[in-house]
This record gives sequence, C-alpha cells and structure tokens, in this order.
Amino acid sequence: SGWADKIIPYLDIHRISYKITEKDSTIDCSFYKFSNVKLASGSYEGCQRVNSYDISTVIRKEYFRKGSLIISTKQPHYKILIHLLEPDAPASLLTFGFFNAIFEQKEYGETYVLESLAREMLKNNEIKTKFESFKANNPKAESYEILNWFYLNSNYSDPYLNLYPIGKSY
Repeated sequence: SGWADKIIPYLDIHRISYKITEKDSTIDCSFYKFSNVKLASGSYEGCQRVNSYDISTVIRKEYFRKGSLIISTKQPHYKILIHLLEPDAPASLLTFGFFNAIFEQKEYGETYVLESLAREMLKNNEIKTKFESFKANNPKAESYEILNWFYLNSNYSDPYLNLYPIGKSY
C-alpha cells in the first residue's frame, strides 16, 4: 500500500526479503525529517536527484495500513537494503529522487488567516525565538514566504511534509 508498491520491485531485484502486513497497526518508530532540501536543477533519465538536505530524527507512534512492509535487517542482503533505504547512502532511492513527492508542499494557508495566526503564534516565546532565527537567516524573505513559515510551524501544517516514509522500529 502507498510506497510499498513502489519499493517492492527494488527489493525483489536485490533479493531482499520482506513481509506484507495483513492488518492495520500502530507502531512506535523513528523517522527522518528533512529540511533545506535542494534538488538538482534538471533531471537525468526521469529522475531529479536530491543534492543536499539537513536531516533530523523524529520518534512517534505511526499508523500503518494493511499492506505495509516490514523489512528486517537480519538477512543476507542487509547491506544492499541499507544502501537502498538509508537516505545518506550514495545510491539510495532518496538520492535518486524516488521519494521527491514528500518534499512537495500541497497545502497552504490563506493570507487573511495566516496574518492573525502569526500574531497569535508570536505570543509564544519559543515560536518567537524560532521566527527571529528564520528572519535572520532569510533577510530577503517576501511576505508570503514569511506567512508560510507560520503555517509550516503551526498545528495545521501537513505532518508528513518532508517526512521520510520509512520508519525504523527496534
């Protein structure tokens, strides 16, 4: 389901074993969260490479639908598995643009709503400090970019934007 259907052919080619879940479940996992993603200016053979990014780890309970994949690293081809699915690996699926859809912001806030949201959010000292840092690092930011920063840092933003769709469970 979802990304599983796209990943399976690569796993099969490399003889990596996996299990397909038979029911929905919720699992504690760690995920990679990306920021400052820079894509290549053009594509090569239909793939737009990911040139650079910053990465952090997010730990959360995640709902997995029936048909999701469980892949153990305890298998003969685990090194290939790591090269395919660890983002920093030079030949990873992420590096070759396989997961670029996670970097596309599909939801936005209306400016008339974001202006009042921004005023409300700035009452929080932690948000205010983060915003001051954003302004210092982006002195030429235009008004919509500034308002979008508030949207992206609000409870209304898409929690899956820039979130790697592969979790690790230990």
